[in-house]
Amino acid sequence: MKPKERVISLRVDEGMASYIEAYAKRYKVSISQAVRLILQVFYSPMRYKKEGGKILKQLNTRITEAEEVESLEEAHKKIAQGVEAELQPLWRLVEESRITTDYLYESYLSASNLMHESLRDYLDKIKETQQEQAVEPYREKVEA
Repeated sequence: MKPKERVISLRVDEGMASYIEAYAKRYKVSISQAVRLILQVFYSPMRYKKEGGKILKQLNTRITEAEEVESLEEAHKKIAQGVEAELQPLWRLVEESRITTDYLYESYLSASNLMHESLRDYLDKIKETQQEQAVEPYREKVEA
């Protein structure tokens, strides 16, 4: 386990369990990793907003304090003190957010491609069935 991680046990209904297992199998990850990914995707934006807000508030406080000093040199010192300590977590949040967004985008593309493939297969099967049964083809235009 990584530092600061905790084990949480949960029960889900059979349908949810099947969904999680299928998701894990599809993306070739363990069930626990699939649950972590699902939770991360769902809760990360709220977490990033909350943590980012705290960091920016600290930075704004430092700038406000710096504006109250008399010399420019002292103002620079006030701003510089701890800025890196505040910017490092902010950069980490941005990077984690980018990774989550990339994951969501890749998942969207994958789901979209799967849906289009399924639709094409379905339309091909309809055409085959119509030809086999000598049925007049459905005339409405369907684009996949």
